[in-house]
Amino acid sequence: MTAAPFRRVSRGDDRLDRRWLVAVYASTLLPFGPALLILGTSVLYHVWRGRFPRRAATLNRHAWIAFTIGVAFVVARHVLSH
Repeated sequence: MTAAPFRRVSRGDDRLDRRWLVAVYASTLLPFGPALLILGTSVLYHVWRGRFPRRAATLNRHAWIAFTIGVAFVVARHVLSH
C-alpha cells in the first residue's frame, strides 16, 4: 500500500499561520503596538506551549523581533527629529 503523493502530514497542526506573522509585524506601526504585542503574545505563548510548542515558540520569537524593530523605529524617529 503506497501513500498518496500529495498527502499532508499531520504535524502541520503545530505550524504558525502566516496571518499571525503579518499581524505581529503590522503591529509595529500602531501607537503602543510593540508593547501590546509583547503582552498579547506572552499570553498566547503560555496558552499554546503545552499543546503547540513549535507554534508558541515561533510566535514568541517573531514577537520579540517585531518589538525590537518597533523600538528601533521609535528611536530613529526621535534621533532624526532633533
